[in-house]
Amino acid sequence: DINASDLVDYLMSANTQLDGDATTQPLGVHQTWKTREMLGLHFNSAPEWNKTFSAYTLHTDRELLDMFGEQYPALLRLYTGYANNVQRADVARVALMHQYGGLYADVDAFPMNLSSRLGALPQAVIDRAYIPIGAGGVASNHYLLADKGNPFLRYVLDSYPKLHRRWRWFVFPYLRVFFTTGPCGL
Repeated sequence: DINASDLVDYLMSANTQLDGDATTQPLGVHQTWKTREMLGLHFNSAPEWNKTFSAYTLHTDRELLDMFGEQYPALLRLYTGYANNVQRADVARVALMHQYGGLYADVDAFPMNLSSRLGALPQAVIDRAYIPIGAGGVASNHYLLADKGNPFLRYVLDSYPKLHRRWRWFVFPYLRVFFTTGPCGL
């Protein structure tokens, strides 16, 4: 039986890709921010992740736009057309995990908070993708853990246009995000 503590121990000590060999494929940790300039942000966890994991990448808005243009061209117009920046961030984290695999963590999520946020691991981690469940049984996308090319994440990416068409007219921005790219999008 796998629990959050076991996962954290695995990530911190093995530092391996989920489907790889520890000596050749370090676990990639991915975060996103507007630019590389994050000085002065009280919630900047990038230095901690970079110090803790050997394969750390901070993806900027420009790099994410390039990734969508090259790897997900069918989603590019939707990605650039979202009304809220958080919608782009939500879609980007799923695309990053699908494209590269590894661990995604929000910039305000620190490695030491990982075990308390993950909770008990469901069967999904054994199926090579893990999306934590937050309060009220709703999916949380502060952390994502998946193999490169994960078919569930491909399904999520493919469902974003349909969710956008269905919920884009929702009057309240928070609920629009919630239903199009946030927890209900997972």
